Amino acid sequence: MRIEDKFLDKLTFYRIQKAVFSSDTFWRCVKNISGSTSDQEKDVYFVHMIYDYGDTGSRLGWIADILKEAMGADKLMRVKANLYPRTDTLVHHTPHIDYEFEHKGALLSLNTCNGHTKVGNEIFSSVKNRMLFFDPRVLHNSTNCTNAQFRCNININYDPVISGHQNRL
Repeated sequence: MRIEDKFLDKLTFYRIQKAVFSSDTFWRCVKNISGSTSDQEKDVYFVHMIYDYGDTGSRLGWIADILKEAMGADKLMRVKANLYPRTDTLVHHTPHIDYEFEHKGALLSLNTCNGHTKVGNEIFSSVKNRMLFFDPRVLHNSTNCTNAQFRCNININYDPVISGHQNRL
């Protein structure tokens, strides 16, 4: 695992942030944050699928292209924006893995807040334009936030292999 602050140049980051925060971005409400089948989770979050295994139906598909190039990824599997509403109490969501097969993961924070992502026993704070690279097969979980209107990030699952290129992971 590693983090990279100021991952994107200011203008590129601002364009992505503005597009995701736009009032005409379609958000889907998800009642099961971790993907678990239990009814233990009481909170919800909102998702905008930017790219899913070749489906670029989102008007935000250009974001996937920018992130793919910036990360040096060979093949994207999934790119999705996550938005967790603020609550009065910081909620730690149920730990999960993304997929069991070998792949890589990254998480780009779109705003700074007191929410975080926990991977194994390590905690990574939500800091605007910070990219967390991690193994999404390791148990991890998100939180919401209590000191901003929401916590928003972009979750990327990808294949890091590029023939002839050194990738950033």
